[in-house]
Amino acid sequence: MLGEATLYGMSITFSKLVMLLLLPVVWSILAPSDLGILGVMQVLQSLLIPVISIGMHDAVMRFFPEWEAHERKEKAATVLAAVAVWGAGISLVLSASGSLFESLFKTFPANPYFIISVWSAYFSAMTLVPLGVMRVEGRVKRYSICSSGIILTQSALSLVAIIACPGGVIGYMLGSLLAIMLWSLMLVLPMLRGGVLRRPGKVLRELAGYSLPALPTTILDSSTGFFDRYFLDKYVSLSTLGLYTVSQQLGSGFNIFNQSLKSAWFPFVFRLVGGREDAPRLISRYALYYVALLAPIALGVAVLSKELLMILAGAKYAGSYAFVPWVVLALYLQSITAAMGRGLDLARKSLYWPLVSVVQVGVAILSLGLLVPLHGATGAAQAVALTAGARAAIQIGLAHMVYPRPFPLIRFFAMWVIGLATFYLCNQLPTFGLLIDVLVKIAVIIVGSLLVALAAVGRSDLLNLSQLLGRQKSRN
Repeated sequence: MLGEATLYGMSITFSKLVMLLLLPVVWSILAPSDLGILGVMQVLQSLLIPVISIGMHDAVMRFFPEWEAHERKEKAATVLAAVAVWGAGISLVLSASGSLFESLFKTFPANPYFIISVWSAYFSAMTLVPLGVMRVEGRVKRYSICSSGIILTQSALSLVAIIACPGGVIGYMLGSLLAIMLWSLMLVLPMLRGGVLRRPGKVLRELAGYSLPALPTTILDSSTGFFDRYFLDKYVSLSTLGLYTVSQQLGSGFNIFNQSLKSAWFPFVFRLVGGREDAPRLISRYALYYVALLAPIALGVAVLSKELLMILAGAKYAGSYAFVPWVVLALYLQSITAAMGRGLDLARKSLYWPLVSVVQVGVAILSLGLLVPLHGATGAAQAVALTAGARAAIQIGLAHMVYPRPFPLIRFFAMWVIGLATFYLCNQLPTFGLLIDVLVKIAVIIVGSLLVALAAVGRSDLLNLSQLLGRQKSRN
């Protein structure tokens, strides 16, 4: 299982890294105001996908192994057909509701941006059931190729569209729509050719009974990324919103490593729980190592993005750096939640998930409503980090309550102090020139990261390690 997760993680890491490397080309062609529109539309798509899919792909993955082997493909195709019909109906209604979007966002018109986003979300949702079936059947190689292929094709066609056509952000969005439409057809049509059930009611009711109770929580989780754009639309220009979007794109450099590590972490945790009596203690220890491993990546992105922007984009997007440290802080807090917040699933206490989502949404609305009018886009970035911190606090607290295990408070606090001190020191260094500044900051980050690692390991583990090395040396 760990090998499968690693294969998937490597393929997704590679495809997202390619997408990240193409960003400077996009920045050179699109204006900051274009990226402001694009940022809103991409967040809107992430909000619409669970509404259109209604979580049925998760239900298919849950029940697929329990179905008789001879009826699995037919039942999965039935669910896919139902999602296609439901999603098409919802998408048609939304496409005719541009006035609703324009009542929420004032700085640019709904059409054609809103319609393109709705149908991009529809075709994205259509790929989820076929991909879910691949995953549950253990076809990890094919699943990895398709998942990576979607990302790379969308990036490539979007880039070709803005280079070959003078459509700006509209061309970018149409290229992405064309790519996901093609992948959707390639994945969906082979599944539907196998036929569907003549009486699908029982299967659909069973799966809907599993997916619908969790749907409000999923939508709430997705909506938090939508709120910052909503508030920013009221208080800042489209160009500033574009700079904010660029800061999040830079932050995605950290997220690439986080997602790769997380894809291996989840199955590793479940293996520990299933096979070790001391699993709680080990999970606590390795979660701290997880957080420490990501510290140098977080520091590198938060500190060096300033120089990276000057090299890749010049003065055009230099203003984005003001938001980058807050964006990285929010992403790092999310990674801490992923590492140390496992517990509700391990103890099968899913009834607490709505509480986590409600707290997250409440903090997001309150903090954005207070900080954006005062500090604009910087306030939005601060509010997002504050929301991530609130989510981390409540989820980690609940996880330790329902699945008790030690919490290494002193080590955790020491890691934070060292990390923050490293970031502060890097930003207080005098300027010597671009290349020298980068080299000096890298040196400081390396030293700080080593100290974070030592704090994570702790004195007792260091003694155990030194004793182990000593015994090995004496044997030799």
